[in-house]
Order: sequence, then C-alpha cells, then structure tokens
Amino acid sequence: MNVDHDRIRKNIDTYKLEYCSYLREKGQVDSCDGLVAGIELKKTSLDGYYKTTQVGLSSECVEKCLEDVECVAATICTGCNSTVFSYNTCYMFSENRNNGSTIRASSPNWQSNIFSEKLNSQIKYINTRINGVARGFENDDNKKANLTTCRTLCI
Repeated sequence: MNVDHDRIRKNIDTYKLEYCSYLREKGQVDSCDGLVAGIELKKTSLDGYYKTTQVGLSSECVEKCLEDVECVAATICTGCNSTVFSYNTCYMFSENRNNGSTIRASSPNWQSNIFSEKLNSQIKYINTRINGVARGFENDDNKKANLTTCRTLCI
C-alpha cells in the first residue's frame, strides 16, 4: 500500500509530548507520563543477563524483551553516553537460563523493567526500596475515611 510506517512512527514520537502538553494545558489529560510495560524500576539494574541487543531508546529495549519469548526482564542505561560501554545496550534476562535473578539498586543511570506475567519464580531484591506514590483520590476527608469508604477508595 506504499505506507511509510517508519516516517509515521517518527512523526508520532516527535510530536506526541508537545501534543500531550497542549492537551494538559486545556485540562483534557492529567499527565503526559508514558505507560509502563511491566514493573518499571528506576535507578536499578539486574544481574545475570543472557543476551544483549543494541537499541536507541529504553522503550525499544522493552519492546525487544516483550517480543522475545524467553525474556522476562530488561535493563538499560538511560543516562549513559556514547563513551560508555553500555550505551544503547539492552540487557535481557531469562528465567530459564538464570536461577533466581537478583535486582540491585545502582546508579541513577539505570532502569529495569520486569514482566511479572512471564515469571514463574521469585526474584531476590538487594539494596532496593519502594517509593510510595500519592493516589488520585487522596484529600483530607479521604485520609479520615472509615473502613467502608476506605475500601471503596482502594477499589
């Protein structure tokens, strides 16, 4: 059909943040944060990769892992430049080839995505912590809610 999919994708990637910002200013969207596949762990790397592949963006790394049947998680250095060995390298992790993956907090340059729906075993976390995120319905009245209201808000 002579459709230039690469050009269309490039245009979407180029202008989507600008368009989202416009919609946000008009009050039509709450956030321009991208959707995250799996569990995204910022400032975190994984140990024991089975395969690497060259990518241009962290989203490409996620896509490559999702396309690979064996891949259950991926790590990429989001803050590396071309002088660093890990620049644009997607590290992919397989449950079958690595007995018990380890997640280790590292420099702020790393990001990992874990696809829990592909996992059959547990993962060991070292030097990691969870940062809470405010929910959308939190206000002073909700913080004083009774058990019934609390359950409703949670759902």
